[in-house]
Amino acid sequence: QLQHEEADVRCCAAKAIANLACLDDFVVVNDSVTSLLEDNDASVREAAGDAIAAMVQCSIANAGLVSELFEATTTRCSHGDPAVRCAALDAIRKISNDVGARAVEPVCKALEDKQEVVQDAAKQTLAGLAWTDEAMAAALLDGCLARLENG
Repeated sequence: QLQHEEADVRCCAAKAIANLACLDDFVVVNDSVTSLLEDNDASVREAAGDAIAAMVQCSIANAGLVSELFEATTTRCSHGDPAVRCAALDAIRKISNDVGARAVEPVCKALEDKQEVVQDAAKQTLAGLAWTDEAMAAALLDGCLARLENG
């Protein structure tokens, strides 16, 4: 259903994944979910971000799976379509508590994007990151300040 021609069906499938992600016997191909960040429908991209967040939160003990999901998400931050880059940034915001300071680099990089809509998404993501986590806050300040000094 993740590849269905109707956006509503793809959206419902992604929402179902988000709701079922914590079941012990639930298995999903990560690429199928992260590829929905590239969907041409905004509601599907939003649901994909929620599904990724649910999968990360339920898999936090599995560092390999969390890293795989994070990498697949951050890869979309350099996609040719600004809407996909925005969806990836929103997904990063949703998983930032679980991936920690690794979330900083793609967000700071997106602040320099040529598209204003992506810069705005990066600012929203930056505002939503886990500032209460000392390591995250330090990484955010160091990463973003370094980019400002170099740019």
